[in-house]
Amino acid sequence: MKKSVIFVLLLFSFTAAQDAFDGSAAFSYVEELCLPKYKGRKTGTTEARNAALWISNQLKSWGLTPMGDENGYLQIFPMLVTEQKKKAKLKLLNSSYGAIEYRENVDFIPYQNSGSAELSAEVVFIGYGISEPSMGWDDYAGMDVKGKIVLIQRGVPQNGQDWAFANERFYKVRTAEQKGASGLLMLDRGDWPLRGVTITAEGYRPHMPIFNISKKVARDLFTGCHKNIDHLLRDLADKPHSFSFHRRMAMSSRFDLAAVQEGENVLVVVRGTDPVLADEYLVVGAHMDHNGLSLDGHLYAGADDNASGTAVVMEMARVIRQKKLKRSIIFACFGGEEQGLLGSRYFTLHPSVPAEKIVANVNLDMVGAGDGGVSISGRNYFFDLLDPWVRSHNDSVSKKLKLYRGSGVFGSDHAYFVEQGIPAFYVSSTGDHPFYHQFEDDPSTLNVQALQVVGERCVELLTVLADAPGTLLFGGNRSGYFFHLFGDQIDFSFQPATTLAKADSLRDRAIPAAVRCVVYPLPATAEEKDLFAAYDDLERRIREGSKLLRFKNSVSFDEAASGARLCAAIALNGTESLHQNAAHARLLYRAGVNWLCLRSPQDPVFDGKGLSSWGHTLVQTWAEENGVVETTLADSAQISALLAAGRVKLLLRLTPTQALNLQGFLAQRLDKKQSLVILETTPDQPVDSVWQLYDRLPAGLLHVAFAKTLSLAPEGKYQWVQKLYEARRNQHGVAKAYAAMTQVMTDNIKKFIGR
Repeated sequence: MKKSVIFVLLLFSFTAAQDAFDGSAAFSYVEELCLPKYKGRKTGTTEARNAALWISNQLKSWGLTPMGDENGYLQIFPMLVTEQKKKAKLKLLNSSYGAIEYRENVDFIPYQNSGSAELSAEVVFIGYGISEPSMGWDDYAGMDVKGKIVLIQRGVPQNGQDWAFANERFYKVRTAEQKGASGLLMLDRGDWPLRGVTITAEGYRPHMPIFNISKKVARDLFTGCHKNIDHLLRDLADKPHSFSFHRRMAMSSRFDLAAVQEGENVLVVVRGTDPVLADEYLVVGAHMDHNGLSLDGHLYAGADDNASGTAVVMEMARVIRQKKLKRSIIFACFGGEEQGLLGSRYFTLHPSVPAEKIVANVNLDMVGAGDGGVSISGRNYFFDLLDPWVRSHNDSVSKKLKLYRGSGVFGSDHAYFVEQGIPAFYVSSTGDHPFYHQFEDDPSTLNVQALQVVGERCVELLTVLADAPGTLLFGGNRSGYFFHLFGDQIDFSFQPATTLAKADSLRDRAIPAAVRCVVYPLPATAEEKDLFAAYDDLERRIREGSKLLRFKNSVSFDEAASGARLCAAIALNGTESLHQNAAHARLLYRAGVNWLCLRSPQDPVFDGKGLSSWGHTLVQTWAEENGVVETTLADSAQISALLAAGRVKLLLRLTPTQALNLQGFLAQRLDKKQSLVILETTPDQPVDSVWQLYDRLPAGLLHVAFAKTLSLAPEGKYQWVQKLYEARRNQHGVAKAYAAMTQVMTDNIKKFIGR
């Protein structure tokens, strides 16, 4: 009998161990993927294909169902593949100290897919490499670059316009070629050059060598030119600064097209058990590629970036296959991430399941180094599911779990999911990642505890999402749900102060409505002696609320979304209580009053259609303090008077009808540094009016909000935002639709309010 009990206990213990995530096992997968035989897993090479086949065989041995091409484990995608045939050379021929020869991988690195040439030419500095005269910026104006080597700083102007398109490398390469440049140098990461950065197929120019240089090389060029590189790069954000160095450089590179022009993803699925919800899919992925083997023999194994993420995805697949979860989960190991997110982009365009059935993405990137904790962005999605999960952890687990709001499009594989309006979680290990894109990124630098913690929390996250009751497709309005929850709303309706005593209830209503901030007013007609007492009372109530944050600036939106908390702001409701005392207005602003709200044309600041003497004084005082005025007044004369009195920042809350009636005036009179139109709509309004105003008004001038958003049913809001997104997508494509949606839902208001 005792033997039977012992056997059962041992069997249970063994089974439990098999069901649990094993960080040591994940580390063993990292060690395999970093072996020299895989030569750094650069997608497009035979060695990367062999690594993908090894991953496939492991997944197959665990009984996982393939989801690749023709019922196999691999999904093949076309891509540009080049091979470096000889070491690149870069030499400054006539520095202030004579000739200087630079070292590849130390002072400069040729971009992957650089062109091939041997040349000697004059070097010219061309700012950001942008030529858009119609947008008021042309780094090439007055510069002759034909046959010359162009040096540019990677980046874009900081003048409030949307320059995202001009930060793409292919744009900078294409523009340099159109202007006649023969070679291109980019200063990108500061003090050291970055290996593995790629010129995608759109920017590939077979006869133009393109190098990423260190700041040392740039400093050598600047020395003797009577220009300070740090000051110039600082000032470049505001206006072009292009000039000739009167220096010559020699460049040499040799890249040939590879025989095979394709890469691969590895795809498997664990089918859900629910007869209905099994048709909804989570996609859990990590990129399996890295930067290959350099010609000088350095192996860029990419242990942290991103054999670690691949290993955790594999181990999660092994564990999850033993669970009985409602939804289906696709496990993906993407190729070509280092060469421009190629594999994940191909998958989102050619998914193994209907795209509209993908409810969320979880992307793991660099999860092996650091201090043993895990960072997960996406706290603002699925609040009702995630909040109980977060609160279920004890203190020792919680202190190793860092949560943030959902991140937008940037250089990792969740980007193309986000672009299409699919909620995406981005996961990395906390702490330092000191060997990013360096050959020291090998298994010896990893922390097995980080793999363990990341894996455990991600298995929990997947379980919560995959086992959620009810659909996560939101009636076919998944992208509407995403862009609504991705955004930032302010409730200007003046909630009663009594709600501060019930902060949890208010927060639970606000977060699913994407409300990050609720505005509380100081009494409109308080006696002067009571005004500061009323302020102190509100301040105390806010600070006592455990789920409340005191609103300070636009960073507060991120803090609220990341911490599942609600910001509370304080506004001065009209000016009667000031009794025309500008000093009190100044003191209240400095104490922390966030907005001055002018909602009545009878307010003492107005004298008919213009401002009274008191109004001029107050607006000038508020502008001097960089204060914000919020108003619902839709009278062009009164708006003009407010703007003319001083450089006050004006939040102009208008209905679509009001905004359309004023669109000519708004387009001519308002500017993005001083004004923002908050378009307060309802779910029954046509979406076309939004895009009509967006296209008519200056860039960055429009924010879309819902009137009385806390009292609206979420389904109606999701449906309306879905229509808004689809209208833009159908006319301009996914990428431009994403850019426009993020501007009108969150970016414009955050930029306007500022820090």
